[in-house]
Amino acid sequence: QCVYSSILIIFNQLEDLLYFITCAILFLSSLTAFIPFILKKEFKSESDYKIPLFPLPPILYITANIILISILAYEQPGNAIKGIGITLMAIPVYFVFRNSFKK
Repeated sequence: QCVYSSILIIFNQLEDLLYFITCAILFLSSLTAFIPFILKKEFKSESDYKIPLFPLPPILYITANIILISILAYEQPGNAIKGIGITLMAIPVYFVFRNSFKK
């Protein structure tokens, strides 16, 4: 990501860089907003932390992000695909290093 971003900055293609980064950030923040659903299903116990009006806020947030990603993908599909694609390239890296961090 760093190399690609540097190239875009050098050639004054900041708009492309913004689309690229924005799609990646929206995608990752949507995945983060999905975590309460996974934790609630996995642990099935009451937590000390409560989300007011759960599950409405995470659903609204994820929906808004999906709409924004769709708009960005419609306007500049190449940059949207590159942003999400580079983000997804980290999945194999996660699985390679996942066991090395367990104690």
